[in-house]
Amino acid sequence: MANKTKTRGTGITQRHLRNYSAKDIRQWAENWNELYDKGGGNYGAEVYNVVSWAESLGVDRYGMGQYEDDSPEDFAQRILNLHFFTKKMIEEGDADDAARFGVLMGRLITQFQLKISWEQYALTGQRQTSHLKERTAEYNRERSKTASRVWAPFLAEAARLIKAGDRRSNEQLGLYVMAQVDLNYKADTASKKIARLRKDIESGKI
Repeated sequence: MANKTKTRGTGITQRHLRNYSAKDIRQWAENWNELYDKGGGNYGAEVYNVVSWAESLGVDRYGMGQYEDDSPEDFAQRILNLHFFTKKMIEEGDADDAARFGVLMGRLITQFQLKISWEQYALTGQRQTSHLKERTAEYNRERSKTASRVWAPFLAEAARLIKAGDRRSNEQLGLYVMAQVDLNYKADTASKKIARLRKDIESGKI
């Protein structure tokens, strides 16, 4: 039995590494040797379980494209296709192409494992994120409308005074107008709004 576990990595690549006893290692070696014999070598041992699963679906291993994209049958067919070519290259002693097809095989198996293990969670997260963004945008729009309604009397009165030639500083005028229209915000906030209002008036926007 494993007597100690260490966690490495983060997120979806986090993994738990275990220290095994001598008995566990012997059992692992026996299991590997069995897979080695069934798969016909190291490569065959590595892919034996997934290839066995693909074969159990009874798909046409020599066809291509007759199953729904990314369905279990589609993945099984593609896995069996790549498995056939990888083994063929190994048998022919073509190390370069065997390595190439082996990499493609590993990538395809990883894609399939990610799809069945993580896709539902990823899509759920995507929907939740999209919903959150929509709600946030809606909240910000409502907040902006509310702010416009709240500050409308302030801006109208400030614009009237500025156009009438009021020479007070932005802060002084902001504090005065807030008192007139019964607003209670920070002086700096009111001052900034007065400054922007002056620029709009001077540029002819208002």
